[in-house]
Amino acid sequence: MTRPASRCHALTIGTHWLTLLLLIGVYALIELLGVFPKGSALHDDMNPKMTSCKHADA
Repeated sequence: MTRPASRCHALTIGTHWLTLLLLIGVYALIELLGVFPKGSALHDDMNPKMTSCKHADA
């Protein structure tokens, strides 16, 4: 028996699965932020902070 030819390249399939896992992770983080009240330590740890961006006043 011969093996049927693959329709998609392995890298393309891997990229699609990685994208799906990243979307699931982002969705889970959004849902977890809603569970913990604002100001709690866990909420603050999950919330990205813009501490590295400094704006110079003109």
